[in-house]
This record gives sequence, structure tokens and C-alpha cells, in this order.
Amino acid sequence: HETFFRKLYEPESKQKDFDRMICECNVEKQEKIAFILAVNEERIFEEALYYIHRLKMPKNMTIEVIPVRGASSATEAYNTGMKQTDAKYKVYMHQDVMIINPYMIYEMMHIFKNKEIGMIGVAGTDKMPKDGIWWSDLEGIYWNLYQDSVLYRSYDKRDDFLQDYKIVDVIDGVMMITQYDIPWREDVFTGWHFYDISQSKEFQKRNYKVVVAAQKQTWCLHEQKCNKDFKNDYIREKEKFLREYIGEKECAE
Repeated sequence: HETFFRKLYEPESKQKDFDRMICECNVEKQEKIAFILAVNEERIFEEALYYIHRLKMPKNMTIEVIPVRGASSATEAYNTGMKQTDAKYKVYMHQDVMIINPYMIYEMMHIFKNKEIGMIGVAGTDKMPKDGIWWSDLEGIYWNLYQDSVLYRSYDKRDDFLQDYKIVDVIDGVMMITQYDIPWREDVFTGWHFYDISQSKEFQKRNYKVVVAAQKQTWCLHEQKCNKDFKNDYIREKEKFLREYIGEKECAE
């Protein structure tokens, strides 16, 4: 299985680069990575759990999974999960995300060697549009993920990454990976939207870089479902975001 995946993961000419990344990512002391998910559909969560437990792990690293049930908002769920673990590294992700690249943790650790990087995502934009909708300006978008929904299936990728990551303004909440703990703005965002854009801004306030990972092989599949209440919830939370962060240069321009 490992030999087969390595052939998919890198062309034969780059096998040495892959092997070096594997070797360099073995940590010297015990470290833990926590996967924090807001859960309201057990069957979908169990599927996500299946992939989490099949991840290849660097030496001295262990996995902890923290499902948060009954939360009224994403910020509540993620603050609750953050307080329940002492893991240095945390993956906040939707319950319908399936991690299909078993070497994701190695790539994550390779990026986090840069201690100025606070948070990693798989989709985002390098400049937040004035309308508050991060994907409305296609020019600045960077992403790499499979996306599957009721109406369509697509593979989205921007190929203009010049290194292992792209520094961006904000990232999408489908997957957000941190190496520092910053409280989620539960005092402002009480729904399931804009918690991710807000958290990107909070990391930047503390002078941490937010990046989208280039990914040698796509990390995840998002089995997105339609949300009947999407529009009203989204508009309400967007207005909160614009009020809270409108004074920042990125939003004001």
C-alpha cells in the first residue's frame, strides 16, 4: 500500500524529496495532534473517523479526536474542543471532510517548521473582497481539494503555488490547522459562518501568517451537502463580520 501511494504521491524523479520530508518530520519529543469536529450526524462523523485513524504519523506523534455535540455555533464548538485537549497541533474541520492523503500530517509538520505560520488551510484568498465573500474575486483564490455535493462533483486547484504554501488573507473553514491557540470569537459569531474568516483575522492580529497548503497530493474530500438555511444564516454572520472588522485595512479598501 505504501509503495503504491508513493508512486501516486510523487513522480519517481522526486522520490528523494518525499523520503527527505518523511525523515525530517519525525519529532524529537512526544507531540499530539487533536482533530476537533462539531458533530450532528453520527454516520458522517464515523466515516471521517475512519480516514483519521488511517493517517500515517511521524515518530513520537499521536492522534486525539474530539467530537463536540450539541453546540449552537462553530465558535462554541471549537472553543469547547480547544479547551479539552493539551495538543499543540489542532485540526478544526467539518464532520463531512474525508482525509484521503495518509501523509497529510507530514506535509503539515513540514510547513509548521516556519514558526511564523499560525494556521494552515486548503482554500482561501490572498485579499478579502470588499463584499465580505472570500470567494467572490476569483483572481485571488488559492485552493486544492475535492468537493462533492448533491448537485455536482468537482476538483478545484490553483497551480500557481511557488512553494509549499501560499500566504493568504483568509482561509475557508472546511479545514483549519493551527500550531497556536487563539480563542474563537464566540462573543460575536453565533452561527456556522464567518467563524473561519474571523479566525484568520485574529491570527493576523497576533502577527501569525495564515497560509493555504500547496499539497503534493490533495489532502481531503469535502462531501458537502446543501443547507436550506444557508442564505439567512450567512447574511446575518456576514453583517457581523463587516461590523467587527470593517476598520481593518483589508476590508476597508
